Amino acid sequence: MTLNPGPAPDDVGGDPYETPLRVTVGLRGRWVTIEVGGDIDMTTGPLLEERIGTALESSPWVVLEAAEVTFCDSSGLNVLIRAWRKAVEAGGRLVLLRPSGHLRRVLEITGLDERLDITDMAPE
Repeated sequence: MTLNPGPAPDDVGGDPYETPLRVTVGLRGRWVTIEVGGDIDMTTGPLLEERIGTALESSPWVVLEAAEVTFCDSSGLNVLIRAWRKAVEAGGRLVLLRPSGHLRRVLEITGLDERLDITDMAPE
């Protein structure tokens, strides 16, 4: 998947032992693409939620590329659930693209893999 250059990635986290959250936003056709890397937790989740919310204001079609997510706790899962609901309510879709092994496992354990739209191929 090719992302158009967007703003510089945001880094959240000051502890050198923490993995910061990196968020890069781009556009591919009608889809807003959000590339995410690092940890999605109670300290970084608000940034991701804000970026997804901004994306949904411009298009209800959002691809969240999550191959580089290293950790996701319950607050991160709540961010994904709220974003998915907002996209559906707006008449669009939120697609999780290539979630990392950790994120995929958390989604399977919680049953969210049955509710969220997860794919290894970028939507057209």
